[in-house]
Amino acid sequence: MGKLTAKEIISLTKGKPGRFADGDGLYFVVPKSGKPCWMLRYTSNKKRKEMTLAKLSDLSLADARLEAALKMK
Repeated sequence: MGKLTAKEIISLTKGKPGRFADGDGLYFVVPKSGKPCWMLRYTSNKKRKEMTLAKLSDLSLADARLEAALKMK
């Protein structure tokens, strides 16, 4: 787990919109408009689902990893 670094997160917020995987279902999302956020992808009842965890300003990389791990239990 943990492909992204704090420096990469900062540089990604200034770049192109997109979805960037950190591992174990955690993604950093930079939308075309709006604020960057953390998203968790998971499977429930054989269907792929997505859940927004928090905005980048509210949750650090380390805290997002911890929150994702807790949600996946």
